Amino acid sequence: MLELDRISVARGELRVVRDFALELPRGEMVALLGPNGAGKSSTIMAIAGHVPVVAGEIRLDGRRIDRLTAAERTHLGLGLVPEGRRIFSDLTVHENLVVGGYLLPRAEAEAREREVTALFPRLRERRRQRAGTLSGGEQQMLAIARALMVRPRLLLVDELSLGLMPAVVDLCFEVLQRLCREEGLACLLVEQNTQKALSVADRVTVLSAGRIVWQGSAAEARADEALIDRMLGLEAG
Repeated sequence: MLELDRISVARGELRVVRDFALELPRGEMVALLGPNGAGKSSTIMAIAGHVPVVAGEIRLDGRRIDRLTAAERTHLGLGLVPEGRRIFSDLTVHENLVVGGYLLPRAEAEAREREVTALFPRLRERRRQRAGTLSGGEQQMLAIARALMVRPRLLLVDELSLGLMPAVVDLCFEVLQRLCREEGLACLLVEQNTQKALSVADRVTVLSAGRIVWQGSAAEARADEALIDRMLGLEAG
């Protein structure tokens, strides 16, 4: 589904990710871990088309996408749940979902809204409520549901658990795992809750100072409790 072929990512004049390589098949969840400043979010935003790739290639289902706009990547089946949620606070839950499904014909968008709110019933209950008045957990549900409106084949999720109660985090990850297992969704996850990431991911990639320092299965990482702790203790540079 997703191939990152030795990409390097720049923020201004600074290369924050170097020679990053990854393959993410359909139906799999990969966790991207690392200390602050390691380049995790920059990688996510580069895949989504919001940060430039200065070397290497990004391919989605074999098609090169690193030269496409963010909107063009969305058309091809890429969804993004950004850090901080970035919902439209002044719009209702329904209106946020309409924005998320802007690519769809009206009847299909209405059907898709029913599907994504079935995943998060609390959103259905608050359909006419302004998004800015929702709890933090409800806003995160809305951010995920909005990204799911276009039926993405690849979902990028940046810091899902940040500031949320454990029960909400569990619910959100259960939904994502179900979509990976039942619908073949591919998910790349940046997550500061290491233990939670290891419990839900299939594989793990650890970044430090913009470079990969370890890749392997989540089962390998769980079997060696000190392994990821050592990796996350590396200096970010």
